[in-house]
Amino acid sequence: MERVYLGYGFDVWSGGNHDTAAHPKYPFLMAQWPRHGGVAKAYVRMLIKLIDRLEEIEKEKKDG
Repeated sequence: MERVYLGYGFDVWSGGNHDTAAHPKYPFLMAQWPRHGGVAKAYVRMLIKLIDRLEEIEKEKKDG
């Protein structure tokens, strides 16, 4: 999870029992997932949703 978020420019940090990712340009693009144990499908779906949204925003910005 962390590597994918970092690859898309998100800041990632740990706190408590969860890791958190937020995009510095778009702080409303934010997610948390548990640091210990396996990652549930819902967290992977959220990652995909946030990256899709980031790409939409960047495309809209580029197209004007």
